[in-house]
Amino acid sequence: FEGDQLVAQSVIFFIAGLETSAVTMTFGLFELAKHPDIQERVRSEILGIIEDGGLTYENVLKMKYLAQVVNETLRLYPPAPIIDRVASEDYK
Repeated sequence: FEGDQLVAQSVIFFIAGLETSAVTMTFGLFELAKHPDIQERVRSEILGIIEDGGLTYENVLKMKYLAQVVNETLRLYPPAPIIDRVASEDYK
């Protein structure tokens, strides 16, 4: 790739990454609006982390419930629905 082609390819990667993140966040907020009890639990977790040393990378990793909410959002609204997922265990 050279010149304009290189720029165009770079922009495609940028837009694709931005769009998938924006769509995931939109669906996540939609689900939180539908489930105020879950929204409150996520909010409490975030406020607890902020009070316990601020918003750092290490503290974000401690937000287990928020991570579960994001994973559930990705399960319900996958950015690439063509990719099949296989359960690692049988579900009853």
